[in-house]
This record gives sequence, C-alpha cells and structure tokens, in this order.
Amino acid sequence: MFSTVPQKSGNLGFFEHVVLMSGSPRRRALLAFLHPRREHVACDEEVIRQSVLDETVGKPMIERAAIAARALAEAKAGGNDEEFSLLANTLYIAADTIVVHNEKIYNKPRNMAEAEQMMRSYFGKTHTVVTAVCLRTLQGSLHYETFADVTFSPSPPQMEEQLQAYLTPQLLDRAGAYGLQDMPPGFLSGVEGDPYTVIGFSVSALWRAIAPYYVADGSSPSPSAFPSIADFEQIVRELADELPDFLFRDLNGQIQIQPQKEIHPQA
Repeated sequence: MFSTVPQKSGNLGFFEHVVLMSGSPRRRALLAFLHPRREHVACDEEVIRQSVLDETVGKPMIERAAIAARALAEAKAGGNDEEFSLLANTLYIAADTIVVHNEKIYNKPRNMAEAEQMMRSYFGKTHTVVTAVCLRTLQGSLHYETFADVTFSPSPPQMEEQLQAYLTPQLLDRAGAYGLQDMPPGFLSGVEGDPYTVIGFSVSALWRAIAPYYVADGSSPSPSAFPSIADFEQIVRELADELPDFLFRDLNGQIQIQPQKEIHPQA
C-alpha cells in the first residue's frame, strides 16, 4: 500500500483546547472525545486541488492525490490565511479526503447522475482513499496521511434495488459519493488499512500523534491527563457500533480492547 512520510515543523507543544476546522458531522463525531469547538476558514478547494495536480504531472496519481489532500488540509487549517490567528494552548485540526480510482480523482459528485456513475464504477474493483491531516499549534505543525484500499464486490442484478435506494442526495457531500459507515454491507468485499480513513479520519493515527502533548485538565502532563480505560472503551464501542458488519466478519479475533472487560456483541 502507498504511504507518505509525515512532515513536521517544530513541536506541537502541550495543549488543552482543540479546534476542529471542519463542518463535517462525521469528523465532529469521531473527535467528540476531544470536545472540540469548530471553526472554518474559507478556501477555494478546487483551485488548490487543480494547482497541485498541474504541478505534479508525471507522478503516480495516488501520490498526486496525497500531495493535493495535504495542501487542502493545510489550507483548511488556516495555513494560507495571513489573517487567521492561532491561540495559545490550542490544537487546530483539519483534514481532507480524496478517492483515487482508475487513475482518476473522485471528488464530491456534482449531481446524482455523477454519484451513480461513481458508485457503479467501484463494483468488482479496488480503489484507494487517502485522508490528509494537518495539526497546528503556536509552537509547530504536523502533516501526515493515512491510506486505505477499498474493494467492492461484483454487482449482481439483485443489488440493483439496494443501489437505487442508496443513491440519495446526502452522497453529494461525500468524496467518491459514498460513506463506508452506512453502505449496504453486500457492496463491500474488504478494506485494507484503517477503515476510518474512508469514513473521514483515522482516530488511532491522530491519537498517536497528539497523545504526548494533550493535557485535558490544563495541569502539568500526567497519566491522568489522558483518557481512562473506561473512556477509551466507550470511544471504541461507539465507533464499533458504526462499522459495517463485514469488518467484524473479516477481522474477528483480531480486535481487542486491553484490559478487556467485555466483547462487542458483533465481535
């Protein structure tokens, strides 16, 4: 699977407050355990994306997509806005997700006809999803990407009714015209990589990046500044409830919570 090297400038430094630079309900739900407030920085996503793609002609499409997603995440985090001011003791989080299929970038569909065309093109094939993340504080910044390869099942005639039912206007606000969390499980054959890359944000990758710096109560860093086992179990349980059934079928026996107190009913 394709991968990139994180880019770091300075150190994030300790922080207590979190700002999510996104209006996405899915990302807001995934990061609820950080209790973020929301802000938004306007940027012309299409201009930024196309500019990067023009500058990277000749590179593999997945690499071009990763570079474009990183540039978009930085812009969403206020990196291109001279008037945007960072607050002390605060982490700013922004992300961008891009789907690459058949050596093409699939953005949010412009209409339902395009959404249906995108969906039909996935069946029986594998495509790649990249989510770029930009973390910013007054002390420094960190950029990284996560990837996932998504394989769809072949499309037998009996799936046609399910496909038509799934094609709703909410898909117009999703890169690649689908959401892993609410797709009929029969559409999918498997996912290689973190499925939350597809949903919109790899929570585990984020936590690995910020855990050394997050001070939840504003005191000096200590083990109590981080989520308790009970809090972590609740976070994992809430996330697991949203995962499609096929992930539990394919990964049975490989997902554990330590120390383990109870097993998710689908596991």
